[in-house]
Amino acid sequence: MPTPRITQIISSLPFEKKLIGTGSILMVISLFFPWYQDLDSFHTGDTFSGLTGPLYLGGFTFLILASLSILFIIADHFDKKIPLFNFKTSRFYLWSGIFSFYLLFLIGSVYFHPAFGVNITMKQSQFGIFIAYISASLLTIGGYLSGRERKTLMKEFEAETREPVIKIPNPEQRKPRENLRNIPVTPPQRAPVPQQPAMDLNMPVQAKVQVPVMQNATAAEPVAADIDTDRKNPQPFRMDL
Repeated sequence: MPTPRITQIISSLPFEKKLIGTGSILMVISLFFPWYQDLDSFHTGDTFSGLTGPLYLGGFTFLILASLSILFIIADHFDKKIPLFNFKTSRFYLWSGIFSFYLLFLIGSVYFHPAFGVNITMKQSQFGIFIAYISASLLTIGGYLSGRERKTLMKEFEAETREPVIKIPNPEQRKPRENLRNIPVTPPQRAPVPQQPAMDLNMPVQAKVQVPVMQNATAAEPVAADIDTDRKNPQPFRMDL
């Protein structure tokens, strides 16, 4: 598996982490440039960098804070925890930027105090201390943005987890149940049955009965009995004794 390049890691960082990383790197670079210079009446003087002079401990403090910021950015990118540092990195970035401003004001108050130096005619701030001020500003802004972004993500996560999957209506907003006894019941409608015409009982019934002719019968024509004829000409009943 190919290892990611430094450019790929930097491009994948969020904006606030880029500000913090840029400020930390500039802080380390500024320590090797001159911060302060003075001249006496004999046109001789001293030049101090961030790591030299009577306030060199302040320069080493800047170096430690900047190195820790870079280390925390790398650890956050690879989702690793640094032992003995169980606190939020966003707070560390913010407070390191604020503390850097405090140290810069403290160093400036010492260098430019009238009692500092003997027979000093000119005091000047050099290029390194201006870079340090820019670095402290980037650290403070990046730490503030990092903490705000973290709070926004936490609020969104809490809102998503608190929202129920199945929305249950508020019992106060529920409609009262209707009494089943008061609901009218409509009987099912049946299809109409077609009515047949009534039968006329007075209608005469006519029927013809065909009597088949036996093979051995002597008659040449079949015998047919007409029921209607018998009804019209009834024969008297006769009984021979």
